Amino acid sequence: MNVKMSDFLLQQKKHLKKLVVNLSVDFPYVSILGTDTKGTTYVVKKTGASINESRWVERGFVARVYNGKGYSEYSFNEIDNLAMVEAAIRKTAK
Repeated sequence: MNVKMSDFLLQQKKHLKKLVVNLSVDFPYVSILGTDTKGTTYVVKKTGASINESRWVERGFVARVYNGKGYSEYSFNEIDNLAMVEAAIRKTAK
């Protein structure tokens, strides 16, 4: 099955790469997981059937860094202010 790559994730790719590069200066391990999922619900009853978009939608990121002693994770769903996200990740990891 072919699944179309998420436009949302593709648009954020260059920002996320920059974030990884910036954090790699101070952390020996940096990774970011990005997710953008949606679904469809199918309901079949004796009285009829319906097909709708699912309300179970998941979109966002989880950054994981290693500070030499342990791993820290920071989740976010918007990356409009890259400096603010980076500062929050650093604060979480310290």
